[in-house]
Amino acid sequence: MVIPYFDFEFNIPLNAEIDSVNVVFGNPTDLGQLNIPSLLPAIGTYPVYGYVTCPDDLGVYPPRQYSHKAYYFTDYNLVSVKVYPLLFDTATKQTTLYEAADIEVRYRSPGKGLILKFFPDKPDYMTDENIETTTIVENVSSDSNPFFVSVNLFDRDGNLLRSNRS
Repeated sequence: MVIPYFDFEFNIPLNAEIDSVNVVFGNPTDLGQLNIPSLLPAIGTYPVYGYVTCPDDLGVYPPRQYSHKAYYFTDYNLVSVKVYPLLFDTATKQTTLYEAADIEVRYRSPGKGLILKFFPDKPDYMTDENIETTTIVENVSSDSNPFFVSVNLFDRDGNLLRSNRS
């Protein structure tokens, strides 16, 4: 399926253990019945690929609207959360866009911080327009810990369009 996604990255302390990652979607918009194609990948040494009509019996795609992966580095850990803002029913072609998503990454650490808010400054953006977001992080421990959030925007082919870290 050719469905766009966002990749959000959250730095967490080096000694943190991830408890859970959850995404709650909001502000659904009915886009009606669309014909979202599937990508036909190249197979072996046969380099032909392209777009084909999606079979009707695949159900709702993506089957899971988000996924996460943890990365461990020498001085910090990182949680990458991939979020798909569209749902596409392959049988009915019904397509729904979710214009908001609350991402919650829970972890345990001796130093504690809490992301209180993460939201864009407006619901819609035009092509080539900067996306402005606000992130509020509260340190709820007695230790002084730096917190960083990275947001990456990808096109439908997985190519990085923009990246920001704050």
